[in-house]
Amino acid sequence: MRPAEAVVVAKKKWNELSPRTRRLIIAGGVFEGVLKVAALIDLARRPASEVRGSKVRWALAVTLINSVGAVPVAYFAYGRRKLGCQATTGFEPR
Repeated sequence: MRPAEAVVVAKKKWNELSPRTRRLIIAGGVFEGVLKVAALIDLARRPASEVRGSKVRWALAVTLINSVGAVPVAYFAYGRRKLGCQATTGFEPR
């Protein structure tokens, strides 16, 4: 068996998919889009000192990589620095 023959993917047109499958694909796309927009808004508002790594690289990764939500979640989990009360809430303690 040649490497090109090892994987066979059934290609279906949109109309051939079941309504449930179509709804799941749409829901997944909306979910990923919302995560990407939220990550980009947070990245734009957050000072560079509170971001691990380059803001430009994070923005490019969030925007360009089709990740099923993994890159935006990685940004929220690892890309932001946690600097006490002021950084997380935006308000200074009295």
